[in-house]
Amino acid sequence: MRLHKPRTAVSAFALAFILGVAVYYTLPQWRTLALAQQQEKAASPVQQEQSVPAVAEHKATPKQFVRYGPLKGFSGYADTDTESVTLRESPRRDAHVVAKVKTGSYRGAQILDSTPDFLRVRFTADADLDAGNEGRDYEGWAAWGDVFPSAVAIVLDTATGQVVSRLPLPDQADEGNPSYAVAFSPDGAHAIFYSLWSSDACEVNTDDYRPRRSLLMSGLLQPDSMFYGPVDGELYVVARAGNNPRLDENTGLNVLRVGTLEAEEPARELSGAASGFVVSRDGRTGFITHQAEDGASINTLDVVDLETMLVRNTLTLESASQITWPGMIVTNRDGSKLYTLESDKEGQQVISVIETRTGKHVRDLKISDAETGWEGLTPDSIVGDSIFTRVWNQEAENSPPRGMWLDVNGRVNAEHGIAYAIEAGDTRFGIDQDGTQLFRLDEKNRIHERFKIERPELKQQPGMMHSLGIYGMTASPDGKRLIIFIGQIDGC
Repeated sequence: MRLHKPRTAVSAFALAFILGVAVYYTLPQWRTLALAQQQEKAASPVQQEQSVPAVAEHKATPKQFVRYGPLKGFSGYADTDTESVTLRESPRRDAHVVAKVKTGSYRGAQILDSTPDFLRVRFTADADLDAGNEGRDYEGWAAWGDVFPSAVAIVLDTATGQVVSRLPLPDQADEGNPSYAVAFSPDGAHAIFYSLWSSDACEVNTDDYRPRRSLLMSGLLQPDSMFYGPVDGELYVVARAGNNPRLDENTGLNVLRVGTLEAEEPARELSGAASGFVVSRDGRTGFITHQAEDGASINTLDVVDLETMLVRNTLTLESASQITWPGMIVTNRDGSKLYTLESDKEGQQVISVIETRTGKHVRDLKISDAETGWEGLTPDSIVGDSIFTRVWNQEAENSPPRGMWLDVNGRVNAEHGIAYAIEAGDTRFGIDQDGTQLFRLDEKNRIHERFKIERPELKQQPGMMHSLGIYGMTASPDGKRLIIFIGQIDGC
């Protein structure tokens, strides 16, 4: 990516509000958000066109950086019914065999590169398995299914259901609740794949979705979100800092721009009152969340136009006591509607829908009864004017989850087989529980067409299907690519 110098006073002013810095770039400062503006927030749900900088300027925090670096490897494993893995010198089935590596019941591997059918891997020498090998490592191309990354993004062509890419991802199985996301550049040429529980991230070119380069972050930073600037096209990372930032509500946020100029400056913090930063899927609107005076809930959100980095308006949330962290707040694709998880007067969970321009409360979507559990709310759960989620009966032991649509008509059971659903462009899609079938849905959310998803990692061990799980789905802005996140649920 190229850094475009601002040609007008407007663009220069916009860049002046970006906060933080990375090694190899120059990052403009975001100016102080006047305390008087905070004090003047009215009891009405929205203040219009404040035209003030989005965040406050604070003392520099040393040794915090984000920069691009060489492609990093990912963890993986060989765990098959066969006794060995065949390594070839290139990613072709007829390529010369360079080694056959014994696997035993389990053997870890480092993933160095990938294609839709092969992985370039390195096995560290194992004295118990590699007698006579003189301690040398093995490296070569292995077929998908013989080796599998700890987590992977499967990229599908929505027109045909064919696999475009299988992209290794950072291992997050130990966190218990892995969460992966993708941000796309304004021109759609690049995308960054990242985890909300790791400082690892990988950028790809979207023509083939092969790994391009890694994003390197200082050890004490964990990303809340990432987005490409609508004006300059550069990548911005919103990250927390600290030894355990997600459990420390007082930890400041940093907005870091990844650039290429040779300069260095420490990162700066957002306003201390900010508790989170949520970005709409189109990358044009941001929401800075602020805690109430008691520090236990969120009561206001600053709506930020990411083209100018100015606060457009401020929303006041009526049910602040129920919203305790930014993950309970998501937006639709263009940021025009806000969805917040709250409780009604009877104590039942509902999703409140709010227009972000006016602050008008549009409607409530009831999630469940007291005895019903559900899997939560994400931006990709929003399909048109409906929300797709999975629910189960908490009072029935080992009750399997079932798909559920929430819309103006109430709660409607999803058609049998649909375990996950998403909107890609103007078309709705679903997949089954194991990620082996892709469904194209009609406007009534019924299955209109079916495609088989090739899953070579499931061919070796039938039992492996039960330990690999789906973490979520997303789609490219043009709707041409569907992305499924898959990884180990129970570990190895």
